[in-house]
Amino acid sequence: MESGFKASSAPRQNLAISAYRQLKHDIIRGRYAPEQKLLMSHLKEHYGASTGPLREALSQLVADRLVVAISQRGYRVAPMSLAELNDIYDARAQLEGANTAFGYRARRRRLGSHGAGHRAPISESHRRQHTR
Repeated sequence: MESGFKASSAPRQNLAISAYRQLKHDIIRGRYAPEQKLLMSHLKEHYGASTGPLREALSQLVADRLVVAISQRGYRVAPMSLAELNDIYDARAQLEGANTAFGYRARRRRLGSHGAGHRAPISESHRRQHTR
């Protein structure tokens, strides 16, 4: 007799998404060099995921052009030219500048009519952290 219960693929999907995000972060941050071979045994150990979720993550990274699939030989980090690297750094600098400006404007809106000289109250936990 069947209960109608089917095992969910959500945990596996969550592992694939997590592995994708972590691996993408590590590639962008330079943990893996351009053209470096990505060994499945190392990835399994480092990211704590099995082969299936890692293959899904790597397939998405291939689609993102951060990883290259080598037929029957595994995966490598995609080669990156100096121009591409400069583009990445320029984009990050622009995003960080925009993020800073956004934070500044949001703080000014929060302070509202208190003016530029107003200081927001310091929380007790913040005070304790910096008076040790």
